[in-house]
Amino acid sequence: MKGVLVALIALAAVMVGIELAAVPVAEATLRSELEEAELPVDELEVTGIGRPAFLGVVTGWARDLEVELRGVDVDGWRFAEASLTAPEVELPWAFDERDPAPAGLRARATQRDLQAELRSRAPAQLDPVLELTPGTASLGVESLPVTLQLAVEVSDGVLTVAPGRETPEWLEGLDLSFEFELPEELRIDTVTIEDGALVLTAELDLATLADQLEGSPAAADVGQGRGVTEEPSRG
Repeated sequence: MKGVLVALIALAAVMVGIELAAVPVAEATLRSELEEAELPVDELEVTGIGRPAFLGVVTGWARDLEVELRGVDVDGWRFAEASLTAPEVELPWAFDERDPAPAGLRARATQRDLQAELRSRAPAQLDPVLELTPGTASLGVESLPVTLQLAVEVSDGVLTVAPGRETPEWLEGLDLSFEFELPEELRIDTVTIEDGALVLTAELDLATLADQLEGSPAAADVGQGRGVTEEPSRG
């Protein structure tokens, strides 16, 4: 009888230990997956996990994760904060194969961070000024009295940023649109422009993101506009 009691106490201690280790294990796994996918983050914190977590951790699948991310870098484009809700996350020792549902993602990029990256990519003689107000994005240049209203659209896995309807006539013949190819595992649902920020919601397939992005040519193009800006003819 005493031996059974000792065994039960030992088992309970193991279960408690696994419950306590569930969050740091999930955090380490997610950080590793994002780094492999070339999506480094400044901070990652698992704020919620399905309880009890014992069975999931033992079998290699953590469930019902809620994750807060800060400082997410996508090829230079910085998202100040993001939140992730994942029905299941595969741990390194999972011994069965599953097809978990995509995770829900909400990410927020500030006007300041977006403008800083635009300026780092723009020609030296230009100094772009970005302004985000509810429902509207506009882009100007400090040395020119011209402001473009921008339209953001998502279609067939491509995020397009292009001048809106109120484009000056002398600019209509120029290619001022930018396209961002998105990995198949990332499906953007909405792009919303708020006061001083751009917010997107998406579904993210964590199970295959790292394998898809690692070494893929498309990964190098994420966040790099392919539009060509030409100076208007003075002749």
